[in-house]
Amino acid sequence: MMNETQKNGPDRLVENLVATLWQEKDALAELGGHFGQQVEALRQQQPGLLQEATLAANDAVGALGKLRQVRLRQMRLLARVLGLEAEPTSLETLVEALGKEAAHPLQTARAALRTEAEHTRRRCELLDFALRYAAQLGQDLLLSFQDLDAAPSARLYTAAGSSASAAQRSFLDQIG
Repeated sequence: MMNETQKNGPDRLVENLVATLWQEKDALAELGGHFGQQVEALRQQQPGLLQEATLAANDAVGALGKLRQVRLRQMRLLARVLGLEAEPTSLETLVEALGKEAAHPLQTARAALRTEAEHTRRRCELLDFALRYAAQLGQDLLLSFQDLDAAPSARLYTAAGSSASAAQRSFLDQIG
C-alpha cells in the first residue's frame, strides 16, 4: 500500500518546480528593472547611478543562473519520478506527462515566465541601444576635441577647376 507522501511525490515536485518558475519570473522582473535604471542613469548622465544599477544587474544575473540550475535539477527529478527517459527534459514534455489538470499551475508559471523574459529582453535591447548611442556620442566628442588643435584644412582643386576645403583626411600614404 502506498503511503500519502509517495502518492503526492509528483505533486510536491510540481509545486516546487512551479515555485522556482515564479522565483525566476520575479528575478527577471528585477533584472529588467535594473536595465531600466541603467538607461535612466545614462539619460541623466549619472555615472554613479549607472555603476550601482550595473552591479545590481550583475547580482540579478547571478541569482537567475542559480535559479536556472535549481529548475533544471527539479525538472530532471520530476522526469525520473514520472518515468520519462528523454534527456534533456523540457517543461513541455513534463506538462504532457502530467496531464491537463495537474499541469495547469506549471503551464501558468511557464507562460508568466515567458512573458517576463520577453519584457526583460526588450529592456535589454533598449539598454544596448542606449549604451551604443552613448559610446558613439563619446567617440564623436573625443574626435571633435582632437580636431580643435588641428591646423586649418588644406584647400584642394576639384576636377572642375574650383577650390574646395579638404574636410576629410586623405587616405594617401604620405610616409612611404
